[in-house]
Order: sequence, then C-alpha cells, then structure tokens
Amino acid sequence: MLCGELPGSCSGSNTPLIEILLDNSHPKSIFIAHIDSSYIAGPVYTLFSIAQMEKAYRGHFTKNQIQLQTGSFNASSGGRQLTPGKKYLIFSNSQDGYYYPAFVCDPYSSSLLPRYSPTGEHPNYKLTKQFFSYKEKKHTGKVTFEYGNQIVATGSFKNGQPDGAWKLFSHTPDTTVVIRILNYKNGKKHGLHYELLSKTLRKKSYYKNGVLKKYEYWNLKNGNLKRTRQTKIYKKNGLRTEKHIKNISNGWIEESTTQVVFTPGLDHQTMTYKIGKYIKRDPSTNIILESGKFYQGKRIGEWLITEGEKQKKINFGKPDPEDKKRFSVYYMDGTLLLRGRIKNGLLQGITTQYHAGKKHIELNYKNGQPHGLLRRFDLKSEKLVFTVNYVNGKREGKAKFFYPNNKVHRLTQYKNGQPTGKITTFFSDGQTQSEWEPLDGRRLSSVRFFHENGELQQICFFKYHYLHGPVKMFYKNGNRGRGILYGRFIRRSLCVFYGRSVLR
Repeated sequence: MLCGELPGSCSGSNTPLIEILLDNSHPKSIFIAHIDSSYIAGPVYTLFSIAQMEKAYRGHFTKNQIQLQTGSFNASSGGRQLTPGKKYLIFSNSQDGYYYPAFVCDPYSSSLLPRYSPTGEHPNYKLTKQFFSYKEKKHTGKVTFEYGNQIVATGSFKNGQPDGAWKLFSHTPDTTVVIRILNYKNGKKHGLHYELLSKTLRKKSYYKNGVLKKYEYWNLKNGNLKRTRQTKIYKKNGLRTEKHIKNISNGWIEESTTQVVFTPGLDHQTMTYKIGKYIKRDPSTNIILESGKFYQGKRIGEWLITEGEKQKKINFGKPDPEDKKRFSVYYMDGTLLLRGRIKNGLLQGITTQYHAGKKHIELNYKNGQPHGLLRRFDLKSEKLVFTVNYVNGKREGKAKFFYPNNKVHRLTQYKNGQPTGKITTFFSDGQTQSEWEPLDGRRLSSVRFFHENGELQQICFFKYHYLHGPVKMFYKNGNRGRGILYGRFIRRSLCVFYGRSVLR
C-alpha cells in the first residue's frame, strides 16, 4: 500500500494518493511549506507550527505566514511535531488561507529533508510533482506512475486533465492487485467508479460530470458477495437528498430518505435529518418492524411498530403549524433543533439553533453564508454569553464574551476572519483584567495583567505562543515583585493560563 512518513494513527483516511491528486474537488489543499517554528498550546498539548508556503499545487497560495496543526500529545490519534528549518509536503484539510485547522497528520504529508531516494526526493513528493507537471504542461496521452520501483497507477490525460479510464494498484510481496477503477471526462469524475479490496468489490459509484448520483456498498459474507447499501442522490427543494436501502444492526433492512442542510457558523457545519416514508423490516421473515413517516427529522402521523409477536399503532400527531411558515429541523424525539428560512437550498435571514428546547445560537445568513450578528446563549441561564459579527462567512469586527451580569468579559477584534489587534479581558465590574498586544505580527506579543484596583500586576512576553524572557510582577502598592525568567514549561504565573487558553 502507498504510505507516507507520518504515523498512520493520525491519517484518518485510507484514500490512495493518486486518487487525491486526480480529484480536483477533493478538500485537501497540497503545498510545500518551510517550518519557521513549532510550539505546544492548549490543555491537551496541541501541536502547532508556523510556516511559510513555497509552492501551492492545489489551493490558495499566500505569502503570509500560515499556522499548521499536527495533532496532539494527549489525543488518542497521536501527533507529530514538525521540525523548524525543514521543508514538508503538506496535504492540508484547510483551503482558506491554511489557518487552523490545517491537519498535517496525513499519510502523504512528508518531510522533504533528509533526502530519501537516489534522486534526492521523497517518493510522495516525486509522485505529486510528476502528476502536477502533466497538468501544468497540458499533457495529452497515456501515463504511468511509480512509487519506488512499483507501478501504482495507469491512466491518460487530455490537455492536462485526467480523461478516460484509470487503474490504481496495491502491492504485496506476493502479488499486485487493482484497488480502484476510475473514469474521468475533462478532469471530472464521470461514469462508474469501483473500489476493491483483495480483488473483492467493496463500493460502486456512478458520477455524472463530477456529481455523485448513486453508490452501493458490497460485503463478502460466507463466501458470497452481498450488497449492503444502495443510495441515490438528488436535489429536492434545493437540498441534497439521499434515498437509502441498507443493512443495519441484526441484519435488518432499513429504507429511508435523508436531507442535508449546510449550517456554517453553528455548532455543526451540516445537519442531516430524515424525511418521508420509513420502513424497517426483517429480511428473513419479511415482517415489518417499523413503518411510518418523518417530517424534517421527527416522526409524524400513524406508525406501525412490532414488539415481539405483537404489532401496535402509535400516532405522533401533525407537523407544527409554524413549520409551514419557517424551515425547521427536529431531533427524532420531536425536539426542535433548527428554525429559520431557506431559499434554493440555502439559509437566508435569522436562523436559530436549539438544544433541549432552549435557544442556543442565533445567526443571520445571506445565501447560505453567515452574514450579520451571531448571538450565543447559555443553556442553563439562557443569558447572552457571546456575540460576533460575520461578513460573507468570515468574522469581522468585535467578538465579545459576557459575564452573567451582561458586562463584557473578553473582547477580540477580527478582520477577514482572523483575530487582529488587542485581546482584552475584564473583571466583572468592567475594570481591565489583561491586555494582549502583538509586537511583531504573530511572532512576538506582550501580555499585561492588572489588579482589581487597576494597578499593573504582571508583564510577560510570548514568542510563537511560548513564554519568552522575563515575567515582571508587581504588588498592589506598585512595588516591583520578584522577576522570573521562564523556560518552556512553567507552573506559577497568570501567563500560563493565558498562553494555553487565549493565544490560540
């Protein structure tokens, strides 16, 4: 199998490298970065690096410094701290400026130093560079890709775009097997795609001009290949809609339809819910175990439910009249999750997210993107705890956290989605508690802490989120306290909490 230098536990994906390169719509951006520095932040010791992009193969190129996240020491998936001064080939999950989260724990992200092969290039880098050179030169004709001395893919380009049939291979000491059969037209997925494991079909998909229309999953059981899931994808009222027939627990068959609404800016980027007819049956006896109808995620009308040898009917009532006026999404138990307005499948205007029946977040949308004020409420007290303004999907202006008495606890300025300028925290009476101020972009910053009476309490400096240099301390009477030169790990200072919780 294709593999990279970073630990597999961080990968989160088994997609072959060539398949990622082939797919222009794949969410991973691909670039080379020089690591300026690395640091650890947060309660779970998240691994960050500050880097400079040198070349972008896919995604947005920026001359500004970028921040990469490469896992966490305390996470079950592990992580990898990148080495300052080295270059890395990066497959990042972020395409918008490469700011956090840009996960580098990917099987194909790899160090370009020290050199690995006689040609002076890591195999992942050599293969990636070869692929994009065909695109840049608008190559037409058949191509072969090798990883080491083994062929991993064959296919063809037309004017620099993948076109026609492609085959991807995996190698073991004893044999070479096909793991993907893919079809492209003018650089887009078009036609049937097959995924195989040990020569056995696992997934079959059908694309039309780059759009997935349907797919099936297969499983080998007792020597027989059986289809375990069929899904058709289409648009209904502008929303992505999927009609499923699939095997679930105990071997039962479930027939259902789901819809997806995109909700950027809320707790989840998407919300999926059931609609229309629903059937669950036992294929061995063909007995209906459950049947009824869903409306925007909740059960409505009369349902037939089988318990043991008895069947009973339960009436879940009619949809809420308010649902005819506004777009709504519900939990399966009927609890309201989302309410707003939608046009052509995109959220428009004020949208409210609920939790356990209480208002949790209120956000204005324009053409499916956050645009306007976001307000977050505490679930227990139902009081306002946070506000921030959005412009075309990005934070802009002041972000405020509030105390229970409605006074501002923390104030941050945003520009084009990124924090900029001072970060200020306040005591509950409105007196300034701390001020963070950048001195040299992201590289160097200072933090000043104050006593409740307004007098200076501490001054400390950070370099790439590390405490850097002396921490100056002052008593309430203004007298200078003991100055301490801190290293990388420290115990006694307000700056410890600030570095882990605020400078993120």
